[in-house]
Amino acid sequence: MNKRSEKILELNKIIDNLESFADSNLAKEKIRDYEIKTSLEEVSILQEETSTALNLLEKINDIRFYGVYEVSESLSFAKKGGVLTPHSILEIDSLLRCSRELKNLVRGVEADDMIVNSFNSLFTFRNIEDEINRIIISDDEIADNASRELYKIRLDLKNKNDSIKQKINSIINKEKDSSLQDSLVTMRDGRYVLPVKSEYKAKFKGIIHDRSSSGSTFFIEPEVIVNLNNEITLLKIEETKEINRILKALSSEIAAYSREIIYNETTLINLDIIFARAKMAKFYSYTKPILNDENIIHLKNAKHPLLDIKNVVPITIYNGENFTTLVITGPNTGGKTVSLKTVGLITMMAQLGLFIPCDEGSKVAIFEEVYADIGDEQSIEQSLSTFSSHMTNIVKILEKADYKSLTLFDELGAGTDPTEGAALAMAILDKLRDRRVITFATTHYSQLKVYGLTTKGVKNASVEFDLNTLSPTYKLSIGVPGKSNAFEISKRLGLDVEVIEYARDLISKENIDFENVLEEIEKNKIQTREFKLEAEKSNREIETLKRRLKIEIEKQEKKEKEIIDKAKKEANSIIKEALEEAREALNEINQIKTKDTFSKDEVRRANELKDRLSNKDRETSTDNYDFLNIMAEDNSPIELGDTVKILSLDQEGTVVEGPDNKGSILVEVGILKISSNINAVVKTKSREEIESRVNIKNIIKAKKSDFSSTELDIRGLNIEEAMIEIDKFLDNLYIQGVTDARIIHGKGTGQLRKGVNDYLKKHKLIKSKKFADFNAGGDGVTEIKLK
Repeated sequence: MNKRSEKILELNKIIDNLESFADSNLAKEKIRDYEIKTSLEEVSILQEETSTALNLLEKINDIRFYGVYEVSESLSFAKKGGVLTPHSILEIDSLLRCSRELKNLVRGVEADDMIVNSFNSLFTFRNIEDEINRIIISDDEIADNASRELYKIRLDLKNKNDSIKQKINSIINKEKDSSLQDSLVTMRDGRYVLPVKSEYKAKFKGIIHDRSSSGSTFFIEPEVIVNLNNEITLLKIEETKEINRILKALSSEIAAYSREIIYNETTLINLDIIFARAKMAKFYSYTKPILNDENIIHLKNAKHPLLDIKNVVPITIYNGENFTTLVITGPNTGGKTVSLKTVGLITMMAQLGLFIPCDEGSKVAIFEEVYADIGDEQSIEQSLSTFSSHMTNIVKILEKADYKSLTLFDELGAGTDPTEGAALAMAILDKLRDRRVITFATTHYSQLKVYGLTTKGVKNASVEFDLNTLSPTYKLSIGVPGKSNAFEISKRLGLDVEVIEYARDLISKENIDFENVLEEIEKNKIQTREFKLEAEKSNREIETLKRRLKIEIEKQEKKEKEIIDKAKKEANSIIKEALEEAREALNEINQIKTKDTFSKDEVRRANELKDRLSNKDRETSTDNYDFLNIMAEDNSPIELGDTVKILSLDQEGTVVEGPDNKGSILVEVGILKISSNINAVVKTKSREEIESRVNIKNIIKAKKSDFSSTELDIRGLNIEEAMIEIDKFLDNLYIQGVTDARIIHGKGTGQLRKGVNDYLKKHKLIKSKKFADFNAGGDGVTEIKLK
């Protein structure tokens, strides 16, 4: 990629920013040594890496790469038999620990992608980590228990030092007021010495090691500790040898896994760079670009990545589908140059694998080269004018630019006679257009506005200007050239109207007409934008209302369900209570009936019980509780012939066609046939089915029925339905005073037979039960006796 263009577009600032998101110095160095990829395949891999890492950051926010060091040189040295320093070994330990912790951190993530697989591929060496931590305390300290020999040596050293200190303290106590300068013990060449006054040096027995700069103090090793100092010196030599042996053994153990450790280093550095891209995308809310190698650029609400993201005005800019050259016109400081830089910089960012400051769905083409001629590059050393400097650069661009190039020109043809400059600009653009080079160019020349309107493959664009505030809006409009506002601005700034009118007369009628057309287009464009904004506002309001309505409907449905559930519970409670009271009343009546004579109280009590039964009949009537509606809902799949309720019409009907694979059905409601969908209806049970299975009234009303059957057939019912029918049957038998009866349940799988017998075994009205004789139904019939 062209380094000059990278400098002009300030890519180095993007790199500096990316570097700040990396954790390890090695990753930062590699980021600084960046390479822009130029093939769709390579860039796609980079973008997928960034995307996958960003997804992982949503699950695990704290993925850090601190502790990754460059250890390859140390490992190479160790493989050759070298002894690593504690510092080098601790760097290796840090790398191993980082590898293990990151692998464990990602282990719980269920994903099969390149990033998770990279983490899972890391090697772990907990045994080596433990050994390093046991032996090395810091860069300059080895643990006492690194080996038994080292422990023994250091214990001897401690004892020798303690002996020396005792002897020295004895000398100090004896000589401190006479021969010693002070009581401070110092070291010279690793040996203990005392500060002796110069006049006592001859009398003080020992070895002179040093003297003060003034000559008043001599540092003398007392004779009594010379041998101890010698022993300490020998022990320190042994200590150094033992430490060297320990480090050599540890270095050899580490070197055996050098290939795996170097793999970890390389993998972690690459992951650090990938996650730096992902962290940058997350921090700035950048989006993943849609890549292509068809030279199509379409940046939606793009923001220049080096400008304040809160204040920058986004632009939508595109090129490459129906045209290859975009000519941008408009006032100075209006955003033309920023538009060029935005396109160039975002293209380079995408090709580095970075997400971009645009809306979702933005398209970025992959180019082999980006050429830019932007800004005032006048060269004083070469004595070149602004025009010459630009033209020198343009010549080089024209020599190299091809179909796989992106070219950016700021004020093309400026710095010379306007007529000649405009002609040169059009010729240059034509040359690039013939080669199908994607080109963005800014200009002030009116001729280029006409060129953009009349030339195939070229489109105009303009940065807008607010005449009310006399300032640019920084908004980019594609398809309309910018109108010159020189006269209007001059008028608002107070220039004499006669001067302005005279200036108008000096311009050709064609130019005036052209500017008037541009003005009309600009007005229409503003009006269209206002209509669009109003429509978008209305759509947003509609969406808000729809969301509110949906929430309200959901609340209502939830409330209805709660009411129905509550009603069901209350209904069941009432039924159970009514049954219990009915049984109690019937028991009392039967007890009274067994007597030959009745007292007045007993007659009164019998009438009260009769009234209670009548009241319970009314309380449990479907006139008071619409049990049939409550129990009508059926959650089984909808099939042909089912009864359903069409929710929107609140009408019931029968399914006569469907459902097909889309869920469509045809429902017959009366004489009408209505098309619907299974999602728009609710399956219900027919009232006849419900009443035949669970007839609440009959439970109570049986006391006054003509019930005479002593046989109940429950074949075809499930166990729950059978229990309800058996309860009704037994209540009716008990009310009528019948003691012998038969329940036909059939043989079948035996489930219903078992369920019935288990239920009868616990029933308080049953005295005894048995299967019928073989010729009377066998074990398909249970004969019962009531109490």
